[in-house]
Amino acid sequence: MGLRPTALHVPENTLLIGNVHGFHRRGKATEPSRRMTIWMQARDNPFNPLFSPFPRATARLFEAVWKRELEKQDNKKIPAGAQRNHSGGFDRGVGMRVGYFLNGLGQTRWLDVFLEAETHRVSAFSPVSGLTHVAGWGLKPAAKKARRFAAAKGLPYLSLEDGFLRSLGLGVTGSPLHSLIVDHSGIYYDATRPSDLETRIVEQSLNADQQSRARAGMALLQRYRLSKYNHAPDFIPAGLELPASPVLVVDQTAGDASIHYGLASPEVFASMLDAAIAENPGAEILVKVHPDVVAGKKQGHLLELAQRRSCRPVTEDISPWALLDLVDQVYVVTSQLGFEALLAGKQVHCFGVPFYAGWGLTNDRIQSERRGVSRSLDAVFHAAYLDYCRYINPYTGQRCRFEQTVALIADEKRVRDRYAGR
Repeated sequence: MGLRPTALHVPENTLLIGNVHGFHRRGKATEPSRRMTIWMQARDNPFNPLFSPFPRATARLFEAVWKRELEKQDNKKIPAGAQRNHSGGFDRGVGMRVGYFLNGLGQTRWLDVFLEAETHRVSAFSPVSGLTHVAGWGLKPAAKKARRFAAAKGLPYLSLEDGFLRSLGLGVTGSPLHSLIVDHSGIYYDATRPSDLETRIVEQSLNADQQSRARAGMALLQRYRLSKYNHAPDFIPAGLELPASPVLVVDQTAGDASIHYGLASPEVFASMLDAAIAENPGAEILVKVHPDVVAGKKQGHLLELAQRRSCRPVTEDISPWALLDLVDQVYVVTSQLGFEALLAGKQVHCFGVPFYAGWGLTNDRIQSERRGVSRSLDAVFHAAYLDYCRYINPYTGQRCRFEQTVALIADEKRVRDRYAGR
């Protein structure tokens, strides 16, 4: 290349900085970002005045000290609305700094990216200096500490929940999280008060582009037969094929928070089953029972009652779409399967108040005074899946759109099924 080395004679311990004019530079950043520190995993910290025989340990110590220093600087900027973006992944803009408890959100990957904020683990005795919000898992018992802490400190509480299109497998098996709900005013399954989702549905008026995107999004879920979790086989088990269109009644596990907050009770399940039998004389009644109830790991409401009523329990763990292929009518309390039934074009009867009830789409046995307006399925879908949920690629940590998440989970599902011989 015609280059010749040039010797430079400088005093001992002089730091040399050379301009290589991009000869081996990094690629262009897709978004404006700041370099937090230089790469030093392969060499000792050049600013360390002492020689260290343990360069990696020294590097980690330096990074920890530098991060604390940056946090101190950020704390001074928060009152002015400024926030240092030293992760390079997003622009915090308004300076949100969210506290969380270890037993609630400590294992959630990419939490900073989902919340578009800097997150910090806190305890009951942590100072609130610099914190702007506290986050926890909705109304779950694990979030009690977070809710009490937020109330005691006068900080807004952010309710988090898995998104409606969560992952390929179950969260308890470690399947990566693809979507998350962040609600500032309530949470979608709590019908006792408004939530961000309910407010969006009430106030939303779709334009032509939004309506087109909503319809395309629903078509994608139907095409790839995706649900909140996508681990279950997508076929009808042997012996479940029925000559006539039966009715589906959906059970839920005991203690599900959406039952109480959906203005229902455990006793409602028996009333729902009786109503399904009375309103569909001569029809085969299928009762979807959670597999954990069959295995004895959890309690349900309808397994024994269904057997006494000569109904047909469905105990297999199968895809909701495979089950919906069999039926024309679906009876639910607050299960999300009711909304997926709407996507599949089924008539849905609600005995609680889930997020999709009260808009004229379902046959509601309990009324919500706040939801006295009619909304199209396009509008409810757009509010819930396209506005309310936040999506991320769990392998790169990059925020993405609903359509990209559908494509990724559908691809994961296709690869899994191919290797499983399905």
